[in-house]
Amino acid sequence: MLVRQSDHLGRPGSIQAVILSLALVIVVLLILMADRSNVLDQENYIRYFQDEHLMDVFFARLDPRDPWLKTVLLFTSEEFLWLVYVTVIGSLFAPEFSVALTVFLLNFSVLYGLSKLPNGVYGMVLWFAIPVGAAVIGYYQIRQGVAFGLFMVLLATGRPLLLSALLAAVVHTTFAIPLAIACLMYIPALRVRPWLCLVAISTVFLTITIVGGQLLGEFGGRRSETAEFDQGATSLNFVYVTLMLGAPSLALVACRQFSPRSPVFIASMVHLGVVIWLTLSFFFLPVGTSRVGYFGPLLSILPLSMAGGFLLRRYPIVILIHSIGAAILVYGGVRDQLYAQPFL
Repeated sequence: MLVRQSDHLGRPGSIQAVILSLALVIVVLLILMADRSNVLDQENYIRYFQDEHLMDVFFARLDPRDPWLKTVLLFTSEEFLWLVYVTVIGSLFAPEFSVALTVFLLNFSVLYGLSKLPNGVYGMVLWFAIPVGAAVIGYYQIRQGVAFGLFMVLLATGRPLLLSALLAAVVHTTFAIPLAIACLMYIPALRVRPWLCLVAISTVFLTITIVGGQLLGEFGGRRSETAEFDQGATSLNFVYVTLMLGAPSLALVACRQFSPRSPVFIASMVHLGVVIWLTLSFFFLPVGTSRVGYFGPLLSILPLSMAGGFLLRRYPIVILIHSIGAAILVYGGVRDQLYAQPFL
């Protein structure tokens, strides 16, 4: 029997509101106490908020003679919403304050979205524990953080997957991967046949990774000028951990307890699609793994926040597998001093 959206775990409890408040206090204190002068990419983000001509650069790239597809893709490759955001915020506040405000807003978006989910406490803990979460995209890779926060809060509050992925992709290009998955899932014949959908996702992503360098050079916008298509920042161990983190999502899809239209099913399919992308791109397009690698751990947060209690009762082994994968990531974060960034 399919589990209705309202039945799979119950409603968020007051404990999540308390944890949300405490988490936001921690974020604010870190922002106030931390010296960001030595933070990686700090100067780049300050220049974003100082530059008054970002929109001029964008519109200069528009060419009415270009094919319509290239014009549409330009809004994603040039991250149009990010340019709008930094232009507006930069015109209102000083650059340093704009960066700090952005760090707060993106963390608030993630934590608020998680607080709306039945088992959001799981997600909040993972957001701070997994190094690519609060310690990386929540602190210094803030363009990715803004896109992830927007995607999280939209999807967690019931907005359509396609809209959530589209808006996030116009903030940061890497969300083109979830956007492609969303487009495939909106094909009726695939949406009700998850295994066929996964085969379709695998086929599309295999094709993209094989011809990815050419596509990025054609549609990659300003990044294509500096991208090294064979540059990867991952190892085979990363692929193993990514597959381990996909165990809960695979169980939620395979158990057939959730409707294809339920948020649990949708979040699980998106995560599995990203796992497929990361695995294939590791072998055929390394830059695709290194640039999108943060998705693997972070998108595992959503299914667990929606159906963690269900999995713990029915399939505790997948929770154990995910926990081992997360522990490996935490160990790597401690080893590489990623958690120490706010205090360096």
